[in-house]
Amino acid sequence: MVKKIIKPTGALTSFHFNTTGTGYNGFDLAGGQQDSQTLNVGNYTVKELVPLGWVLTGIGGSTDVNTPYNCTVTGTGGSTGVGDLNTQTATISLKNGDTVTCIFENTGRGVTRTQGFWATHTPLANIAWFGGTAFGHNFGGVPDKVICPVALPYLGRTVDDPGGLGKLMGGFWSGVSTTSTGAKRSSLDQARMQLLQQLLAAELNSVAFGSVPSVGSIAAWEAAYCGMNSNAIKTAQQQAASFNSAGDSSLFTPGTSADSKNARAIANLAFWNSLP
Repeated sequence: MVKKIIKPTGALTSFHFNTTGTGYNGFDLAGGQQDSQTLNVGNYTVKELVPLGWVLTGIGGSTDVNTPYNCTVTGTGGSTGVGDLNTQTATISLKNGDTVTCIFENTGRGVTRTQGFWATHTPLANIAWFGGTAFGHNFGGVPDKVICPVALPYLGRTVDDPGGLGKLMGGFWSGVSTTSTGAKRSSLDQARMQLLQQLLAAELNSVAFGSVPSVGSIAAWEAAYCGMNSNAIKTAQQQAASFNSAGDSSLFTPGTSADSKNARAIANLAFWNSLP
């Protein structure tokens, strides 16, 4: 069984799926629909042809942190199913009496995903931040990878290679109250840390989905982060958080293929011990 979930949920887009394996027929699905076919024991694949303007943000359905790309299996025959975002394909080994369910999740233009989503989707965050082609989409990347590049260049933080993805994940996973060494952050830096996590997510939403805040701006939020006004920092954090979570739902927070285990493992927490 293949289930399709999309954001925005009401978009009237049809997603086509190519299949391989004896008797497994290709099909089309809209958001909220599913395709079920009764098949013989064997090996099968199903690949989504990602429409223009959409990003394939997840394949799988597993809630096990060790297997975020696995499909779910009902039955005891020993069937398996696993998704690969790079090829937009789920590969299934079907055994007698089992049902394998694979969720394909897509996010469209102009929408957003939460901080929690970006903190747990390292492959997508990586390609969105640095640019390139993957997941059925071409990403331009974040043009300015330096936080506080002009006003306070000596305090700037360059979220770029080497170790760029670790720095990016470090921003999401660093402690708000304390640094990686256990040192307590000042109240101003605690507010900055909360803003930073929303700011990074907002930048990713902008480059991945072309989303634009209706209240405030990414430039204004970065300026607040780089400044010394705690009220401005808190206002920016609230605006950015509202932007990132606008229209999200339980289906998408954090969503299919969330890999918190890997994200935590590669996060460079020490990079954010010192803030402007």
